[in-house]
Formats: sequence, C-alpha cells, structure tokens
Amino acid sequence: TPLPVSVPRPWVMHCCTANATQGLYYAWEGALREQGHQAEVNLFLNRTGRLIDMDSFLPYMGKVVFHIKQDSTRLAVRIPSWILHEALDIFLQQPGRSEVMLSPDWIGNRLIFTGLSAGDQLTLTYPLNTQTYTYTTNAHTPFEQAYSLTCRGSTVVQITPRDPSELS
Repeated sequence: TPLPVSVPRPWVMHCCTANATQGLYYAWEGALREQGHQAEVNLFLNRTGRLIDMDSFLPYMGKVVFHIKQDSTRLAVRIPSWILHEALDIFLQQPGRSEVMLSPDWIGNRLIFTGLSAGDQLTLTYPLNTQTYTYTTNAHTPFEQAYSLTCRGSTVVQITPRDPSELS
C-alpha cells in the first residue's frame, strides 16, 4: 500500500475548536489525582489539592516542592524520562526538624513516599537540561517544513524558524 504524500482537501472543523481548551483542562486535572489518603503526581505543574499543594519551578529551575496537608499521606510521583534518576536529590523537611535527604522506593518511573504528615515539605531537585529536537511537518509535500524546538525540561522555550509576522 503506498504511503500518502499529501493531505487531500485540508479543512478545519470549527464546531470542535473548544477541544484545545478541554485538552488543557485534562492536563491540569491529570497533573495531580487524589483518592483517600493517596496522591499521585503525573506532571510538575503548580497545583493545589486536598492532600498536597505542589509548587513547580519549571522551566526556570529543576525543582518541585510538595507541601503535605494531611497526616498518613501516601504520595506517588511520576518522574519524567528526561530526569536522570541518579541526578535526582530528594529532601524532606518536617516541622521543628532538620532537613534530611531521602532515598525512597521506586516502582517503575514513580517515586513512592509513605507516612507523610501534615506540615511536611518534600523537595525534589534535578539538573534542568536544554535539548533541541527537530520535527518535520507536511512531509513529502511542497509545504514540507522542518522546525527546531528548544526545550528546558518538558517546556518548549523556542521554535525556529519563526513566522515573520510574529516578530513585528
């Protein structure tokens, strides 16, 4: 079967343009999910919840802070693939105690913390690397265009080439 070489009669379905904002909501909602005494972090975004509050410092620095709001909290944190496990530092600050470095359990790409108490503050720090990726749109057509995306962590901070109308 031959591969398609173009998009025949491209068009836009205007009745569904709200899907972009709905997608943003789903990302925000999925960043932190809570049930009972368990919290699961999937994205490092600023987010508040019933069990924890999360402060993300992306894309400015490799740091995320979890403020525990309820006793007996179990926390699972998904670590993105671009963070090297051995470069991740984890600190626990408990009220009235010195900060301690932790070595929690891993299950796949998730860190597991159990027995956290209200007032605890859990901090993850890691090197924040800048990487560049190249993507091609409209491949094998007269409109083919290669783009370079520069990312700090999972945040796109630059795209080239730029549309000249955006530069004015």
